[in-house]
Amino acid sequence: MADQATPQESLDTPADEEADGPSQLTDNFAAFALFVGSVSIAFGAVFQIVFDGIIALILNGFVLGVALISLVIGLSLDAIGGFDAQSAEPEEPDDSVAVRSRNDGDNRPLPPVLNFDAELEAIEQHYNGSPRDEFVQFREEYERLKSSPSNRSAIASDLRAMANPLSVLAEGEEIEPEVEHISDGLFQYMEGSASDFLSVVEWSLYDEGGNECAVADRQSEKARFKTRAENEGGKVKTEIFLRFRNTDGVVIKETYLPVGLIREGQTKELDTQVYVPSLAVNADVYALAAADNKRVLDL
Repeated sequence: MADQATPQESLDTPADEEADGPSQLTDNFAAFALFVGSVSIAFGAVFQIVFDGIIALILNGFVLGVALISLVIGLSLDAIGGFDAQSAEPEEPDDSVAVRSRNDGDNRPLPPVLNFDAELEAIEQHYNGSPRDEFVQFREEYERLKSSPSNRSAIASDLRAMANPLSVLAEGEEIEPEVEHISDGLFQYMEGSASDFLSVVEWSLYDEGGNECAVADRQSEKARFKTRAENEGGKVKTEIFLRFRNTDGVVIKETYLPVGLIREGQTKELDTQVYVPSLAVNADVYALAAADNKRVLDL
């Protein structure tokens, strides 16, 4: 049988609604009446000081008439509920910490093994801001790699082919180590991306009392960050990519947190402290394969 409201509930509900309605209307009308009275007194005082005799009396009478008319209009609006209009409250941002079980979607970050920002910056400085055309074309394709997660493998393959002439141009130059690192990174990625087998099982933020909290609750403060990464492939050095966003989805902060070596079919927990930037209301969390030259703990 469907649940039915008790008699007490039936009596209480309308009473509460009636209590809320008139109280709100009375407060609004009182504020309106106070405003009308204040303005009338102010004008009356000014007319009394500036003008003498019959003129001041006429003007004060006019002010009194306008005040009475305003109060009558206010009472009429009060009676029909004109003061009951409420301004729409802005929607609260969704501060929930959604769990990501797989590393999918167009927001997937650039793996560390493909992050060549520092190397390309060094190359540009080597050429005093005017690198050769081959480097310019490589940089343009690299920017496309960063902004096209769904087509990353194909673009990385093109970059790998473009890296061969760069190695020839850089031979014997100061930038030779940077170009070599770029070539090695592309080769490692094309041999097989271990990140495809990594996933974040769950993650949460906690306050100093150990209570789970939303991102927005810890703005401009430190929080305890806990997550578990799962590896469905061969053993791989792993790190967690954490990215904070504001209400418009704009990235505020990005950071890499080392997890360590995760063997095939195993999961590993990460429990660390992070700083939540101001204006952050949401976060993206991904498990990625760390670069081969990055030292991590094997626990």
